[in-house]
Amino acid sequence: MAGLYERVAAHSAGGLSDAELMQVLLRSGTASVPVQETVAMLLARWPALNGLAQANVAQLTAIPGIGLSKAVGLVAGIEFGQRVWSQTTLRYGAAVSSEALGGHLVRRLRGQRREVMLTAYLDTQMRMIQEATTALGGLDAAAADPRVVFANALRQNAGRLIIAHNHPSGDPTPSSADVDVTARFVAAGQLLGIQVVDHLVIGNGSYYSFAEHDEDLSFFK
Repeated sequence: MAGLYERVAAHSAGGLSDAELMQVLLRSGTASVPVQETVAMLLARWPALNGLAQANVAQLTAIPGIGLSKAVGLVAGIEFGQRVWSQTTLRYGAAVSSEALGGHLVRRLRGQRREVMLTAYLDTQMRMIQEATTALGGLDAAAADPRVVFANALRQNAGRLIIAHNHPSGDPTPSSADVDVTARFVAAGQLLGIQVVDHLVIGNGSYYSFAEHDEDLSFFK
């Protein structure tokens, strides 16, 4: 563990793996469960940290090795990180458009070395309710899970949402996987009565809006 602390002190926490970052946050295991086992169970429950931002204390304390103190620390740490990050994006009640959100995220995600999926939860008047990180790592069928996104939309009483993710390569051109993800999210939203307004792909200095190109795709009709 001391080696992880030294790496963070010398090079910041950006170079740590998900497992290493969790070890630093949890600090230690218990007499019966080593911290490495607890971390492995956390990552099995929330692969690539997908959905961990929406986890509550009860769900966390169900993981062996995590008591109330560690669970509260994780929940508070996630909230703290989201509040710090939110200072660089649109705030609660702000009017949101694809153009405004895309411009913010181009600046905010510049230099990000891994894919991050974000969701802007909006009311029916296109005002911000909450922004949440809903997946980390490659945007594939496992990571981009509509259940995570729409479960939180229902909790927030959101009527609309915009999903967005970055391409660390800097090229915002959507991949075939991005097209598939967009189709799945739009279809899920239609079933639940929550409108997916757009899917933004963020690059280095520019972004791609699926809604702007919808004449070719017919997702948002």
